[in-house]
Amino acid sequence: MSDELPAVQKVREAAARAKCQNNLKQWGLAMHGYHDVTGRLPYFTQVSPNRQNWAPFVMPDLEQAPLVAGYNLNTHWYNAPNLAVTQVQLTGFYCPSDRPGAMWTDQTGYTCRPARTTSCATAPSRSAGAPPAPGDATRDS
Repeated sequence: MSDELPAVQKVREAAARAKCQNNLKQWGLAMHGYHDVTGRLPYFTQVSPNRQNWAPFVMPDLEQAPLVAGYNLNTHWYNAPNLAVTQVQLTGFYCPSDRPGAMWTDQTGYTCRPARTTSCATAPSRSAGAPPAPGDATRDS
């Protein structure tokens, strides 16, 4: 009976790893799908004329076209109606082995919980609706 526990745990870890790999593969295929249509990869982020990231541009290729149908490229991602779209939890944006409640912080101190959402929209250290400072995100321990 005690031998079953490690075996079950290994099977669960293998399934979680396979799910993560599949998510990354889907992202890669979505990026290539965008490239096939536009002739370029989506930019990671843009600030002019409106602050946007890559996510709404590849969502149709991740079978999320109905979700981004309400996304407005004429306003920032953190403004209505885009905020509602960016806060939808998507399973393809996390791995089953992610630590629950893990937080990410960029070099300016902007904190968010990116797992399962297309963007970080609120931050304890900033007022609601404020844009994040540009920067690379790093994982808190």
